[in-house]
Amino acid sequence: MDKAKILILGNDPNNTSLKTVYGDLQEYSGMTIKIGDYTFNITKRLFIDFEPLINMEGYLKIENLIYKILDIKSDSDYQELLLYLCNRQSVVV
Repeated sequence: MDKAKILILGNDPNNTSLKTVYGDLQEYSGMTIKIGDYTFNITKRLFIDFEPLINMEGYLKIENLIYKILDIKSDSDYQELLLYLCNRQSVVV
């Protein structure tokens, strides 16, 4: 299991880090989540030890990219988070 450095940003993607944790970040595709009139493609899945600062309104910074938490599956000692990449990098041709 690879340990990625995760910065918890709270409920605002512009926040500075509230806390740093480490978790197993995995590529994840083929799933979409619909919220209101919007459909989001899930791009990553993250497994971390249970962290009370994590919630459905939260944002994470991983490898200088901002992710929105779209789903949380909790167990007694860990959480599985489904993430949407917020800031896609433009390709310059």
